[in-house]
Amino acid sequence: MKCKLTLGNKYTLCSFICVYMILLGWLLPSEIPAQSVMLNDQDLYLTRPWSQGHEVDLLDAEMDKLNNVILNPIEYSAAKQLMERHLKSVMDKDTVSLRQTLNMGGRYLLILPDGSSMETADEFYAMHQAWFQDKGWTMEMNVLDFRETPDMAQCVVDAMFHESDRNVKPYYHKMWITYVLEHIGGQWYVTSDHASTKTKSE
Repeated sequence: MKCKLTLGNKYTLCSFICVYMILLGWLLPSEIPAQSVMLNDQDLYLTRPWSQGHEVDLLDAEMDKLNNVILNPIEYSAAKQLMERHLKSVMDKDTVSLRQTLNMGGRYLLILPDGSSMETADEFYAMHQAWFQDKGWTMEMNVLDFRETPDMAQCVVDAMFHESDRNVKPYYHKMWITYVLEHIGGQWYVTSDHASTKTKSE
């Protein structure tokens, strides 16, 4: 049996479709609750694809933060840069660079593994001037931890001291060294280090 689609039938079909679309619009909420994701401990809200505008909508302020994270990575702080210079000056036996990291005329507390100590930057610098003249040793140091506040910083270093010939045989001394830095008169200085033995040869 064939069914012929007459003009009246066409109007009836169109009316049915219109009513269906209206009812569908009433049943679906105009605004679907937004989803959120976390960015730097703050909510970044995304609207559903079928919400107003039919697109994902990112808050401009949060996008600016995201761009800053990607385009402007955090650089070394001034304190950490000074700490790296101090360590390098010891490894390179560079007295000029070492002096620039010290508050000359001020305090420097040095405590060595054998318990000996000194308390001024002038004493510390003079000792290193003499020590750097000895070409028979090397030292490697790696930063394990670095923390800072606006006025002070602390650095923990893994150090390996090596002498090619001590009493007719090689010598090594593995140490942990804890440094303290202070912000004095607008500048950072290393003001203390305490070395303790990890392992060493006889």
